[in-house]
Amino acid sequence: MTYPLVPMLTFEEIAVKLQSEHNCELKQLDGDSFPVTYFERNHNGARIQCPVTFSSKEEVLTPNTLRYICRRLKINPSDFGLHLD
Repeated sequence: MTYPLVPMLTFEEIAVKLQSEHNCELKQLDGDSFPVTYFERNHNGARIQCPVTFSSKEEVLTPNTLRYICRRLKINPSDFGLHLD
């Protein structure tokens, strides 16, 4: 489903919102071949993670990618303007 009226946010804007409003941390794990970047959040006593890839902080994420991140981190996507109305 597309969301034509949803403001398109950059990765940096989404990261700031996740950190300030949902207590998520952006972390990086140095792998053998390349680093792995992910968001981490404590939710109901459990630590949950969502791996992310991006080419730059100015990259605009699609609504589907944002919905995936919300689903993995157990965050209501309507906080980012994603409604199914």
